[in-house]
Amino acid sequence: MAITIKDIARYAGVSLGTVSKVINNTGNVSEELRLRVEAVIEKLDYRPSDLARNIRRNKTNIISLIIPQILNSFYVQVIDLIEKKINDRGYTLLLCNSDENLDTELKYLRTFSTMRIAGLLLASAGLNQQEKLRSELSSYEALDIPVVLIIRAMEGMPFDTVALDNVNGAYKATRYLIENGHKRIGIISSSIHTSASRERIDGYIKALEEYKLPNDSNLIHVGGWSLDSGYQIVNRLLSMANPPTAIFVASNVQMLGAIKALKERGIRIPQDIALICFDDTLWSSFLDPPITVVRPYTETLCEQSIDLLFSRINTEYTGVPRCKVVPTELI
Repeated sequence: MAITIKDIARYAGVSLGTVSKVINNTGNVSEELRLRVEAVIEKLDYRPSDLARNIRRNKTNIISLIIPQILNSFYVQVIDLIEKKINDRGYTLLLCNSDENLDTELKYLRTFSTMRIAGLLLASAGLNQQEKLRSELSSYEALDIPVVLIIRAMEGMPFDTVALDNVNGAYKATRYLIENGHKRIGIISSSIHTSASRERIDGYIKALEEYKLPNDSNLIHVGGWSLDSGYQIVNRLLSMANPPTAIFVASNVQMLGAIKALKERGIRIPQDIALICFDDTLWSSFLDPPITVVRPYTETLCEQSIDLLFSRINTEYTGVPRCKVVPTELI
């Protein structure tokens, strides 16, 4: 039969309230009583139920993370870093993948709101349907569950945000190509319904304008989050009467498809065409030759996301929403 706190109280000769205070490290308990209760707990090998204890506290030690692309190597790094940092704080990560589907994301959000989670980290798929998302997240405000939006910024949302400096990263990549003599530069981006994609296109255009190069809409291509998307777009770019001499791929998933298309055509990198990718993935350094990349400070992004979330969980900060922008570097 499982040992209960009633057994602990009976063996120690104290009240249930005293045992509860010792277990939860709350309230005033004399050193003599504390040592007596702890000795009985050790003797009887009592292990309190985390679930029961958290239900009484009206919360769990679970942090939920919703990401949009579990097969994207950038998000794999994010998951790994966040899980380690959450575990270091004594919490457990609950991971879900929306697969860029807002309905799936909303289903997870409804489930989490009934689970007494301690907090939510959200890289949302709902940029183009913010009203739906805002409505669902209103329950988190009512339940006082902290939310931090990560990677994908969403204007007007009353939550802390940690995003990448996509504009400056894309600007630096495009400027690098221009300064290396390229005047026709194609860009391959993913869904225009994410802030990251729109900002990377903005950074690309900013560099063209600064160097007084034409902004040719035929060189701007938006596709899906897939290898096939990158593959198809590169083939379209290279089939143009006046194809680009350089391509900036704003998504690492599309990058693999782009490389496949170039290899099939016998086009060498960088001898025949220049290629830059946004995201320094686990595999990029193994390419031959290595590809120039825009490296996001992923660990900084994860650290700041966790810090903002736990400052809310621990009520160290209760003020207006904060926004952190994490820099990138060209390597």
